[in-house]
Amino acid sequence: MPKRIDITGKRFGKLLIIRMLNDKKKYGRCLYECQCDCGNFINSLPDPLKRGVITSCGMCIVNKNINKKFGKLKILSFFEFKNRLSYVNCLCDCGNIKVLPTTLVVRGKIQSCGCLRYDINREKANLKIGKKFHNLKVYKINEDNNNVFCKCVCGNKLEIRQGLWGYLKSCGCLRLISIPKGGDHPSAVLTNSQAEAIREFNKSNIGYNKKQLANMFNVHPTTIGRILKNKRYKQEK
Repeated sequence: MPKRIDITGKRFGKLLIIRMLNDKKKYGRCLYECQCDCGNFINSLPDPLKRGVITSCGMCIVNKNINKKFGKLKILSFFEFKNRLSYVNCLCDCGNIKVLPTTLVVRGKIQSCGCLRYDINREKANLKIGKKFHNLKVYKINEDNNNVFCKCVCGNKLEIRQGLWGYLKSCGCLRLISIPKGGDHPSAVLTNSQAEAIREFNKSNIGYNKKQLANMFNVHPTTIGRILKNKRYKQEK
């Protein structure tokens, strides 16, 4: 068993090791009492100190920034320690009070209770009013969640999340139009007989692939794929 090295008197970050606590153990190992530059005392295992995981008592950054404002947040008071992080109560300009990690607030990684992102999304949503993407045109914004209300060229109206704008092309009608119909449908791109021939070619020993079949029948490879999956096209009896 390796000899235990006493680190009493050494400094790690803002912490000075005062003494080893033989009567206090964690995971079967002795804890060390440490004094922070701010005057607070904490107990810690030696490994987190040596690795630089713990460099202060955790209250320095809290006490130093009480009543200070960062972005739209004002730090009110200390809340708790959790997973080696200090959490504080913050008052936002909108009136909400939220518990947030101290370091993220002080460093500007979090600048509001969430209302700032909401305001930015609202501005982006308003810019979309009147814009059209394929079959969808934005005509209204949902005030509660910044979703956009769209009207499709087919007449249907729908509400979609702002993040999906630019990805959806229709209310669903465009997908139905793009699916090849059977030979008994007026908008069919191929007859049922041609669809059956495509299936037979695909099953044959010659082994035509989708691209070859698409060139043979002058259609897109996705159409061949749908026919092979028996979507819309029916085998003639």
